[in-house]
Amino acid sequence: MATHHLSGPSEKGSVVVDIGGDVGAAIVRTPASLVGSEIEIRRCGAPWDGTHVAVRSRNVPGGDVHAAFFPSLPRGSYEVRLRGHEHGPMVTFVVEGGGVSDTSLSWP
Repeated sequence: MATHHLSGPSEKGSVVVDIGGDVGAAIVRTPASLVGSEIEIRRCGAPWDGTHVAVRSRNVPGGDVHAAFFPSLPRGSYEVRLRGHEHGPMVTFVVEGGGVSDTSLSWP
C-alpha cells in the first residue's frame, strides 16, 4: 500500500538547503501526474534504505514545477525510483558538492 502525502504547493523561500564543501542537493522534476507520490533515493551501489521525499507542486517564477527536493546529499552518484516500485525504472544522476543538481525526468 502506498501512502500519498498531499501537501499543498510550496511557496517562495519555503525550502531550506544545507550545502557546501562536499554536500550538495538535488531537484528531481517530474510530470504533474506524480504530485503526492514519493521518490526514493540511494547512492549508486548502496542498498535501498527507504530515504524518500514527496513530489510537490512548487510555485516558482515563470509558473509551477512538480518536483521532489533532496536538500543535503554528499557528493556522488545517486539513483531514484518511485517508492514502492521495487522492480520499476530507476534514474541516475550526479550531485556535486556546494551546488544543486537539477534533473528533469520524463518518468517512464
